[in-house]
Amino acid sequence: MSKVLGRKITHKRVSPGEYTASFERLGIPHDYASMLTSIALQIASGEEEALFTDKKSIIGETTLEEYFEANKELWTKK
Repeated sequence: MSKVLGRKITHKRVSPGEYTASFERLGIPHDYASMLTSIALQIASGEEEALFTDKKSIIGETTLEEYFEANKELWTKK
């Protein structure tokens, strides 16, 4: 994404509580924010890995960079 947008994009690791709080700051109710955090933790622990390693899964042929390039207006101010 940094290459496509021409600016440095950084990542900051946050605790599950901070992640939930970030959803709540967007107006998402606590219970739903907690569920979203739980899903993110499951993905981070590899529970979704089968989607990418199972040859029977449907996986697109577009690279992440190609997706960013085609959709960069989603991450830029208009």
